[in-house]
Amino acid sequence: MKFGDNLKKMRKKKNLSQEELAEKVRVSRQSVSKWETGDAYPEMNNLLELCKIFKCQINDLVNDSIIDIDSLDEYTLEKIVLLKKDKQDKVKMLSKIIMAISSIARVFLILGIVITCFTLVLSSIASFYLKIDKDKASLFGASITVLEEENKVEFKYKGDKFFLNDSLSSTMVKNFLNDNNKYTVVGYVCISLIGIIIYAIILYKVLSYLYKLFDNIYKGETPFTLDNVNFIKNMAHLMIAAIIVINIGGAISESLISYSPSFEFEMFDLFQILFLYSLSYIFEYGYYMQNSTNSVMYGESDE
Repeated sequence: MKFGDNLKKMRKKKNLSQEELAEKVRVSRQSVSKWETGDAYPEMNNLLELCKIFKCQINDLVNDSIIDIDSLDEYTLEKIVLLKKDKQDKVKMLSKIIMAISSIARVFLILGIVITCFTLVLSSIASFYLKIDKDKASLFGASITVLEEENKVEFKYKGDKFFLNDSLSSTMVKNFLNDNNKYTVVGYVCISLIGIIIYAIILYKVLSYLYKLFDNIYKGETPFTLDNVNFIKNMAHLMIAAIIVINIGGAISESLISYSPSFEFEMFDLFQILFLYSLSYIFEYGYYMQNSTNSVMYGESDE
């Protein structure tokens, strides 16, 4: 189907005569007639006006034919971003894969959050049964004992034993048992579990925005939309929050084993944030470039 056929079909669907359409576009009836017969093609400003009238994209008018594209005037061709079918199929396939991975990962995160919440409740109950003495801690038949003379840590559960032969670990466990009572230990454990839950919720939100981003890319005419820009920026903000939560959790763990707490940002974490922000500005640039040139993502659809 060629441009003229598309135009005629859309005009009739709108119940417009050639004269009425010509009046809306501010051209002569003869011009509309020539467009429909294929004797002439509209200039870019008229093509965009037709898109507004029919509330469609340029590719809806010129369809998927390379012949139709080549028949357009040079100025119009410069305003069309050509995306061939094989490339568009690859983009859509990649979008589907990422959406599927995101959906599966979110299911596992929900399960992890539920299990962690259940563990948090059990940890609170465990405070009534936990016993901490000098160099020893026990709970529900399990025990940890520091054997100073042998520089070992003994783990025992229902008669089964295994040892950690490390003097540094032995000293750390000993300091841990001597410096904390059972309520402090349970408190630290609960705080750590809450941190894990918060971190998992943040990751869930990141994956949700990732799903929305690629859902838009899969369904939309172009990836360069303000919604997609905001999705990427939101992911960057959430990654910053995740890094803060990780560092707070690490500081709590270090204070638990009598080290001085510290906050550290690894280069890889900073690189992830920088990458997401850079990607958001690339998408934002694409969006404004698209608007300023009135261009569209043009290509064959697999729908």
